[in-house]
Amino acid sequence: MAQILAVLLRLVLFGSLAIAVFAQGPLYRERWSDLHLELLREQVQQESEGRDAQVLQRLADLLAAPVSELPVRAAARALALLRGVECDDAFAFRAALACFLLPEIADPDGRQDVCRDVHLSVFLPVNLPIPGEVLLEVEALDGQGVTVWQGQIKEDLAIADLRMGRPSTTVPCADLEDGTYRVRVKALFDGQEPRPEDPVLEHVFHVLRGYQARVEAAQARCAALAEELPADSYALLHGLLLECNRAYAGEAFDGSSDAIVDLQRLEQALENLGAERPMLHGMRGLVPLALPTGGKQLLQVVVRLPEEPADDAGRDLVAVIGAAPAYDVRGRRPAAPSYRTARWIARRVGDFGLGDDYGLAWIQSVGGGISLAKVLPTALASLRQVLGCKGRTVLVLELEAAVALSYSGSLLGDECVGAVLVGGGVFSSRTLPALGELRLLGVPLTGHPSSRGLDLVAAVAAGRHGEVDWSGSFEMVAAAPRPWTFGAAGAREDIAAFLRACLPQK
Repeated sequence: MAQILAVLLRLVLFGSLAIAVFAQGPLYRERWSDLHLELLREQVQQESEGRDAQVLQRLADLLAAPVSELPVRAAARALALLRGVECDDAFAFRAALACFLLPEIADPDGRQDVCRDVHLSVFLPVNLPIPGEVLLEVEALDGQGVTVWQGQIKEDLAIADLRMGRPSTTVPCADLEDGTYRVRVKALFDGQEPRPEDPVLEHVFHVLRGYQARVEAAQARCAALAEELPADSYALLHGLLLECNRAYAGEAFDGSSDAIVDLQRLEQALENLGAERPMLHGMRGLVPLALPTGGKQLLQVVVRLPEEPADDAGRDLVAVIGAAPAYDVRGRRPAAPSYRTARWIARRVGDFGLGDDYGLAWIQSVGGGISLAKVLPTALASLRQVLGCKGRTVLVLELEAAVALSYSGSLLGDECVGAVLVGGGVFSSRTLPALGELRLLGVPLTGHPSSRGLDLVAAVAAGRHGEVDWSGSFEMVAAAPRPWTFGAAGAREDIAAFLRACLPQK
């Protein structure tokens, strides 16, 4: 950790956001630990595809472990189950091994020498036994998988050192061409390499000469436009800027670094504005933005910009509001991050197989001091304008978002024709009528206590607690084991069928 703190101190010299990072060392570390946990859970989700109900039930039971269980250990056991091996001390240690990677874009021409190379500090986010004498082998690979640098970490490898992030090394970048690379860290115990089934730590990093100057120029241009642009337009621009600021300040990325493309998109938006073109002109695919909320706060979003502009009739909109960060089903949460970013949600949930005939967006989770019910109408209005969606809307709401909007009166009925309640939702015979003709789909998550609310909604909607004057409908997906960490991704096919039923193509 000492080397990382030194890097952060130097970053303060040229990044105002890094001041906050340096002042909140424990929170900074917790964000990187959260990144590692979510990547481990992502591996479990991906490797569970196509598995039978018995395996999925065992996964669900492991991931719904009690608060006293370490979440990293629970995810490691789930991964070992999928790979057909025992989660012994070596497997658990390798699964938990994490690192700080700073900067994620090295600039060999940068003013600060500490940012010309990539600095790697390895840490262990939880206390685990070390199964033998440990040695860390580190290598950097180019886009073709060719090793461009190798090194070893032989010191500061006691458990106390690993918990503090003291083991470190530097990947020299002066001789590397501009581009994207991977760094791989392998843990050897008593000289033994990782077994084929063992997890191996990898992260992406980049080399880009002139990166520091380009970011600073873009930041200055954005600051100059703050007073010139309408609030809606500046929110979109600020969403692009936030992604560059995150990388510039050394914050943990969302799954994998896409920092070069983030900078290119921001520069493209600024070029468009300078040429009096629409800000997002020429952009395609998944683009991280921010939406206005009617106040000072912004709502992070990822949109999928279509290959072709929408026709005059407009497209229907599907928007996913994801679950907040959590360690377990009982609601134990990290102090940081306080909300799950839109990029993480888009990465985990996916697009349900919907094509460009639909407008698609993924919105940050509840948290960060934002009242979802209060800001949603303003944010959705801006989102529809960005995506050219003049048609109908369906919301996919995970956990906290589903519960929060259950208490929003007629908001769901006013804003959309359908809503998917993933892992939670609370409606009574008094609140259902306010939803009008809204169609609801319930998706229980195995082992998560808030899913019991969906059983109550089903009973109320069916009239088992008295007559209900409601013209809408509620249906529940077929019973099946769905690990709570998968969220909406655990019922992609059921949700996709519901979306197409609510939004049939014209």
